[in-house]
Amino acid sequence: MRDFTDSKSMAKTLRSGLAAQGIDIPHALALELVAQQFGAAD
Repeated sequence: MRDFTDSKSMAKTLRSGLAAQGIDIPHALALELVAQQFGAAD
């Protein structure tokens, strides 16, 4: 199970997965989305 210490790799995985579907997002947005999943403000 992943925790907040894996946030950077989770953001990278999120970006890769979305890019494979033709959706490009900035790394900062991916980090914010991962932070939200853990209940953090940013």
